[in-house]
Amino acid sequence: MKVLVTFKKLGNIRFISHLDLQRLMRRAIKRGGLKIKYSQGFNPHAKLGMALPLGLGYESEAELMEIEFDDEYSLKYIYDALNSNTPEGVEVTQVDLFPENIKNIASQVKSCEYEIQMKVEEDYELPSIQIDEFLKQKEIIIEKWNKKKRKYENRDIKDKIISLKCRIQDGYLFELHCKSGSSGGLSPEQLMKSLCTFFHIDMEKIHLKFKRRHLNT
Repeated sequence: MKVLVTFKKLGNIRFISHLDLQRLMRRAIKRGGLKIKYSQGFNPHAKLGMALPLGLGYESEAELMEIEFDDEYSLKYIYDALNSNTPEGVEVTQVDLFPENIKNIASQVKSCEYEIQMKVEEDYELPSIQIDEFLKQKEIIIEKWNKKKRKYENRDIKDKIISLKCRIQDGYLFELHCKSGSSGGLSPEQLMKSLCTFFHIDMEKIHLKFKRRHLNT
């Protein structure tokens, strides 16, 4: 039996890593009395996978996780078992049977939607941000670390941005829709660094909070 689980990761739990989140979910499955399936071979591993790793410190309202079980359970039983054994900040919102026509959920993610809250000091005068001006650039360049060459390289991320909006709300509130998964990803942090440089915003006076709102498949 294979299922697709949708869950939230909010509050202080956002500071645990992707690997810690996987361990947390495996413990919740075990404590809930659910028998997860393991791969065969010398080093068997639990058949549990997440669609797209979430950055450390990021919140999310719609993470996707696939789990394969050895036994058959009702979807409600899985839902209740997981929610009864996850800590504050992690909440399962939906459990569905995994679609038979796809291999894994990670391969299906095409884009992500983020909410980025940019808070500023009380005495900080908000510069005017005209998103159209930023997006009209011929190139939007960021620095990205190349592991193989062991150096930073310039990358153009303009084609990764599907849409970007901004409004004043406790500082600035950005809504970003960007490509992800096999189509090529975009780090919201890299985008915000480029945007702040473009509008001459002092990063030292800004606190950023990232939340993934949706994964589009």
